[in-house]
Amino acid sequence: DSKAEYLSPSTVAKYAASDEGLVRWRITQAARGGARAHSRIDSTTSDAQIHRILAETSPSASQAGSAFHSALETRDVPNDLADAVTNRDAALAAAGLVELPELRERKVVDDDLRLAGTWDGIVRCPDPYRVEFPDGSEFDLSGRLVVLDDKTGRNALHWTQSGQPRGGNATAVQLTAYAHSRLYDVRTGVRSRLDELTPFVGLIVHTDLTTAHTRLAWVRTDVRALRCCRYLAEWKPELS
Repeated sequence: DSKAEYLSPSTVAKYAASDEGLVRWRITQAARGGARAHSRIDSTTSDAQIHRILAETSPSASQAGSAFHSALETRDVPNDLADAVTNRDAALAAAGLVELPELRERKVVDDDLRLAGTWDGIVRCPDPYRVEFPDGSEFDLSGRLVVLDDKTGRNALHWTQSGQPRGGNATAVQLTAYAHSRLYDVRTGVRSRLDELTPFVGLIVHTDLTTAHTRLAWVRTDVRALRCCRYLAEWKPELS
């Protein structure tokens, strides 16, 4: 297989994303950085100097998210993430979901769409177990395996006052890719299907690292959206 021809699900999923949350986050971080760096900025400070100072004083959400994912994989949890990891695990347990550690951070591939990546993890649903969506549709997930994606940061998902998730289109596309992929053995190149994995539903595990609070959001997979995003990635790669 030509590795150059394969894209990661996260890269393809960007074509379904809205920049609204990211822009809002960047503005917020710049404002916070500016407040911390105000003693170093005055009317004589150039734009380039301001950008450098803000970069030095604004926290990196990607670094925090990477540290959180690493802690979930190795279970070597630093003190500053202990509450977030504990609350995240408790949220899964409260929902009756059992995470399978042997399937954490596994390589997967979809040869049809030429996608290759690493999913975050897999949970097993209890029996019986049904998931209902706001439009009234239901899925029977009794005893089934479901792919999950751990998201961090306040803008990963937006929540209504009634507790309903909003947004997450890109993550839904990403979960669709994972739910239709096969496990991939890097050493041998062998692909194997996880037969108990449902292709219809995925789970976003949203942990806000600023509050250490976790909420779960079920999403329906959408193969048509995934195929559209894959086509756009081929047609307009500069957009990613």
